[in-house]
Amino acid sequence: MTSKNLCFKLMKEDLKRRVWTIAWSILSMLFALVVPVALMCSDFSKRAAQYSAYQRLSDIGDVLAGLHSNYFASAALMLTAVIWAVSGYHYLHNSRKTDFYHSLPVKRRQLFLSVYLNGILVPLLCYAAAMRVGILFVLSAGIGADEIGSLPWRSMCLNGAYYCLIYTTVVIAMMMTGHVVVALLGSGVFLGYGPMVIWLYEGYREMFFHTLYESNAIYERFSNMLRFSSPLTNYIYALGRFDDGKWKLTGALLVLLVAAAAAILAYSLYRLRPSEAAGKAMAFEKTKAPIRILLTIPIAIASGMLFYSISERGLGWMFFGVVCGGVLLHCLMEIIYHFDFRKLFTARYQMVVCVAAAAVLMAAGHYDLYGYDSWYPEAGEIADASVFTGDGMWWISYGELEKEERLYDGEEIYYYRWASEASDEYRIRQMKLTDTYLVSELARRGAAWEKANRFETSATANCRSYNMCFRLTNGRTVYRRYVIQMDSEAKALEEQLLNSVEYKRGLYPVMNLKPEEAAEVCFEQYNIGMDVPLTLNDGGAGRLLEAFQKDMEEMTVGDLRSQMPLGTIQFRDQAFQAAAEHNAALEDYSSLLSGVGYYPVYPSFARTLALLEDAGVELVQMDESNIQSITIYYYYDKELGASYSGSTPKDPKGATADVWNMTTGSVEYDSPEDIRDLLPGLYNQHYRSRNYVYDNSRDAREISVSVEVRMSGVREEAGRRYSGEWTVSWDCGIDLSRLAPGVAQKYGLLGDEDLEAFN
Repeated sequence: MTSKNLCFKLMKEDLKRRVWTIAWSILSMLFALVVPVALMCSDFSKRAAQYSAYQRLSDIGDVLAGLHSNYFASAALMLTAVIWAVSGYHYLHNSRKTDFYHSLPVKRRQLFLSVYLNGILVPLLCYAAAMRVGILFVLSAGIGADEIGSLPWRSMCLNGAYYCLIYTTVVIAMMMTGHVVVALLGSGVFLGYGPMVIWLYEGYREMFFHTLYESNAIYERFSNMLRFSSPLTNYIYALGRFDDGKWKLTGALLVLLVAAAAAILAYSLYRLRPSEAAGKAMAFEKTKAPIRILLTIPIAIASGMLFYSISERGLGWMFFGVVCGGVLLHCLMEIIYHFDFRKLFTARYQMVVCVAAAAVLMAAGHYDLYGYDSWYPEAGEIADASVFTGDGMWWISYGELEKEERLYDGEEIYYYRWASEASDEYRIRQMKLTDTYLVSELARRGAAWEKANRFETSATANCRSYNMCFRLTNGRTVYRRYVIQMDSEAKALEEQLLNSVEYKRGLYPVMNLKPEEAAEVCFEQYNIGMDVPLTLNDGGAGRLLEAFQKDMEEMTVGDLRSQMPLGTIQFRDQAFQAAAEHNAALEDYSSLLSGVGYYPVYPSFARTLALLEDAGVELVQMDESNIQSITIYYYYDKELGASYSGSTPKDPKGATADVWNMTTGSVEYDSPEDIRDLLPGLYNQHYRSRNYVYDNSRDAREISVSVEVRMSGVREEAGRRYSGEWTVSWDCGIDLSRLAPGVAQKYGLLGDEDLEAFN
């Protein structure tokens, strides 16, 4: 009992000398927490009568965010933790004060504990009081206790736990140093060193590992490393998870356990700390060398990377940066350690070793001494793999249905939206290529190209980048991004890959849909029939799906190079169909699932087209009967006196010279003869963009085309269905290979200089 009373008396005496610290705690919480909440509540009360139910719910969320997601309050708490730790133990950094406190007839345990407990209890009591006042303001604004819920109390647990951890971290820094400035620097190192090294590691990988591919799994690993590298980053991640509703109270218990372990360490250092350490930079001589090494090498590497990047991979500048950064930091630390400029090179041999180690690491990255970029798996080492490129695949829908609830006009409603998934993640998970020779050969070519062009900055002509995921026979999963020179052999390998059924099943989600799962089918041409299910017999959707999948399997790269899609098709399972019907009944959400999961249908898809015809689908053709006019926009350089391609186009249709004096000139063709001449070369850009391997080497350059087309039928627009006739404008291109040279010249698509090359 006597010991407890003594501890309380020591705490009381400690608070008497720290009145300004208490004042800071009160004022910081007042202005960081109470005042912002009071302002928001005042604004909320003024506008409460004008709110709809949905607006009220939204603004309540904003007001409550001032209590449970107030980053100003979190920042104030972190600063308060530093202030209380430094003000509580700053006597250890003054020899006279240290002698005085240690001469008192008080056990060191009690002396340490009284200061430590004050640094936790007083600020958290101020925070709790500020939170309570904030809750009273919220209640007075007309927001009920049931609407507030437990969020403020959970927020107090979160911020309180991390306050204890950060406060204890700064206390440890105070124990290990003998000067306040050095203690503050040490606190910065404890809180920031881990994240700095991890970011440096990631930057080093991105700079030197040219075949590096960051999958979502690798990113998650990096994120977790960053999360647990420091109390500060762990706190920031916890705040984010709290906002997302994913943080649990068990997290606060784990943080408190870590804080308790750190407090035991702080007390142990306090017991071991010599009184003579007051006024010195470091309290423990043995800690100088490890800290110096751990700081010098990363800073030297970071400095080398900076100069390497600025000089565009200049090797000499890289080593200059390493030496400059390493020597400067090492000398600065010696000055801090000794408080004497004459001690710059006291540990010069250690400095040389640190700089040399950093230089070796930089050289290893520059010359790929790790063998990272030259590595590729042999065919026998691969169990299966995923190989893909992102070219032209924007239109594939990856993801799943997601149900969302919302208060709308005073009524709880729900609707469905499409939650997109990263395309790479789907392909990595779904694609299982078992042609290991093909995969290994592509990887070998990528590694060989990287080795030959490692020190070239712009050697990517006629190349294609492929992302690869190798699942090896030894259980490892390896990711790479290879740049492959597309010579004739590589093109043959690529064509073999693109023709593979396994590749298509890993690329197109529709290939993995089972016929019995198909509930409805939608087919559209130029937005006619978009999201309107076809009328099919029982089992018709499954048969159409089987036909489409078979056509897709047999489709070759050769087919794609010479064909343009006729339209797009969508296969819906029961869940998607039910979600689409539910959204259709909600006027404001009827279009959320529009256009999801449509795949191109090509002229070579005989099975699919036959079943579509049986279902009553009439294919829309771009022909003389529905084209009203064709407008060609010619891009012309007035200074060159020619088109951008360098050709001098003919004066089409007797256009006036003013057309060619403008940067962009347009001519509208609406006569039957002109439409008949240009029609064979026209293609719709919307469908063209869905076929990235289409041979566009004969496309008309420096022009764009707009085609006015008269349409008829049924169409969906803004969630409503219309029927009748209407006119649309299509963005088109012109394939010169489908036009006679004379026709191309007549319309200014081909100059005299191009005629010989064209033929």
